[in-house]
Amino acid sequence: MTATINACIDQLTIDLKAGLGPDFTDEVFDFRTIQSEKKRAVAISHLATEPADKTMGGIGRRYEFALYMTHRHTGTLDSLRVAERGINALENQIFDTLEGSKNSLWKQLDFHRASIKPGPPDEPALRYGAVFFRLLLK
Repeated sequence: MTATINACIDQLTIDLKAGLGPDFTDEVFDFRTIQSEKKRAVAISHLATEPADKTMGGIGRRYEFALYMTHRHTGTLDSLRVAERGINALENQIFDTLEGSKNSLWKQLDFHRASIKPGPPDEPALRYGAVFFRLLLK
């Protein structure tokens, strides 16, 4: 039986909490949000389900995900720098944590497109970015 979306989100949450820890984030959410009052947060979001093609190993299914990263700041130049560099460090640690990830639910995790760090969102005290990947299920 193929792993469910929610089972994969649960495992990703466990992996990210263990790999990021308090040095990189204050919270890992298993749903899409940027409403956290935490200074640094990551939110996991399922984007799509697709049949796997031959380049991903044959018959099967893959889930596409985004990790939304947020870092609050006070608006001073120093806090803006800390937030921007915090997002960069968080992204590096996400790659280190998940790259090559395999377990009982998926056989491959692929960072298949560029991450993004758009300009300021509607909430001016927040820096944010997103990392995209897909899971090829077992």
